Amino acid sequence: MRFAGSKLVEMWILVFALILISCPVALSSILKDFEREITTLLQEVHPSVVTIHSYNSPDAGGSARGAFAFGAEVADTQIGTGVVYDAEGHIVTTGHVVQGGSRFEVFSSDGRKFKAVVVGIDLQADVSVLRISGGQLPPLTLNRLRTVAHGSFLFVLGNSFGIPNAATLGTAIGYREDGPLQVSANLSPGFSGGPVINVDGEMVGLVSAKLTEPVVLNSLKLERQTPTGAKVYNFSSAEMELPSTGVILAVPSAAVKATADRLIAGDRTGGGFLGIQPEDVDPDWMIKAFNVTHGVMITDVLASSPAWKAGIRIGDILTRYLGRRITSSDQLRSLIGECKAGDVVSLGIVRGGKNIGLTVQLTSVDALAATTPSGRATGGIDAQGASDDFDLSLEVDYRRDLAERIDRLQLDVARQMKELELLKKQLDKLGTDTR
Repeated sequence: MRFAGSKLVEMWILVFALILISCPVALSSILKDFEREITTLLQEVHPSVVTIHSYNSPDAGGSARGAFAFGAEVADTQIGTGVVYDAEGHIVTTGHVVQGGSRFEVFSSDGRKFKAVVVGIDLQADVSVLRISGGQLPPLTLNRLRTVAHGSFLFVLGNSFGIPNAATLGTAIGYREDGPLQVSANLSPGFSGGPVINVDGEMVGLVSAKLTEPVVLNSLKLERQTPTGAKVYNFSSAEMELPSTGVILAVPSAAVKATADRLIAGDRTGGGFLGIQPEDVDPDWMIKAFNVTHGVMITDVLASSPAWKAGIRIGDILTRYLGRRITSSDQLRSLIGECKAGDVVSLGIVRGGKNIGLTVQLTSVDALAATTPSGRATGGIDAQGASDDFDLSLEVDYRRDLAERIDRLQLDVARQMKELELLKKQLDKLGTDTR
């Protein structure tokens, strides 16, 4: 089956080929005009794009960063890109560019250096705001509408291996269900936090991450040789994540503006946080194993989180959120992201074949981080003086630990059953092919 757009592409190739054959001078003129338009556009945008140096001290918690692994790190310095947000000197970039840094410097397109302070970070939205004094750098115009159509030409600006104001051409793939704009573009380290702009010079997103895809590596090693001379080989396989060539995710400009305005206003509450790790499950296997037609499996529950307090357990199937039917983990993350800390939401889960309804009050990542260092509920136990409920609290906490261990074992068993089923299908297929 051929794509409908392939004929259009072939038509344009044919047109350019005819122009090239019949009138190479005309084609050269068209390309020069196109190049001139792009150069002019980028020159107008460059003053609004800055390079950010984030310096990490040993006690700044820098080991936490790198989770997105898309900023160039050299020793204790991380290099990223930012965008001038307003005339007051606010600079917006992605959250992971700033996370873990203890000192920041901003370099303008004309080489000037400014000291910057952190106004706020929202790691869930992956947006942060810095502020510089003076400079009078021109802010970049934001396109706050989700009007980027599939196939639209886009330009991505950033710092490429120490070269500021580098630009690359890309095309829009579309908006993902969980919110980010997906763009086809080849970027080098240092572009993180850089703007994605349209042909009108408006920012439509901030570079957030580079997609990865699982790759299975197989190896066959000679293990031993039998006394009869037969060779015994050991076959092993491992799965690892490798960057997906030329595909990036960008935080849409509407989300950038909403988060930046909130951080500048001093609101640090952030978006809603539930505290679970959802995982997509094969629908056929879900029906067979759990008799459920939709939902996501909960593979982890963060201690002391709203989900933990509500009694959500590992291995539960979350089927509904605020009455909405859940079909993927991306959809669930998107729905949670639309809520705010403090919002009360209804959940539907399936456990042991039973439907259970829960009501949960979301919190924020910052609020959760302010809980006990271990992240575990203390059950009212004070290290300096046990309460009257010491034995009861200890028993409840011990039972919870046992329940969590059982949940994890059941989840592992379910996964092993799934792998065995897949292996059986592969063996059956091999048997069919060899007949």
